[in-house]
Amino acid sequence: MEVIKERVKIVGENQIRQDEEQEVIPFSSLGTIYIHEQAIFLTFEMEDASGKHDIRMKLAKDKQSAEIVRRNNMGKLKLPLVLGKDQTFTYALAGVGQLALQSRLNALEVEGDEGQGRVVCQYDLSDPYKKAIGKYQLELQYWREVV
Repeated sequence: MEVIKERVKIVGENQIRQDEEQEVIPFSSLGTIYIHEQAIFLTFEMEDASGKHDIRMKLAKDKQSAEIVRRNNMGKLKLPLVLGKDQTFTYALAGVGQLALQSRLNALEVEGDEGQGRVVCQYDLSDPYKKAIGKYQLELQYWREVV
């Protein structure tokens, strides 16, 4: 299968719930979608209080797994997500070192094609001892950028 590559407009929000506090971070960005036989890749930029983040999402077409890679001036996060299973990973933080964490994918919705679509990714993060850090939901819509 040929790889499909398109420039897309991406809008969405990142919802973070830690303890009793909830934060919603809206974002809008130009990005690129790559459609392979087994996975969809989205690359874009997101900005929050800590600065700009380069984001790469890999979404399995079977909706059983995803991977979110986030890079910024503070470090690199490669977040593995598998539906219903704990995944151990490390978060490389500048000046701090490696932080061990666990992730669990609760739901992954992927709808659409190269022209337009919608993604909802719900997951939990915890420390290695399974103490909850927070619940997260990344929701976005994309559509072909008209030049």
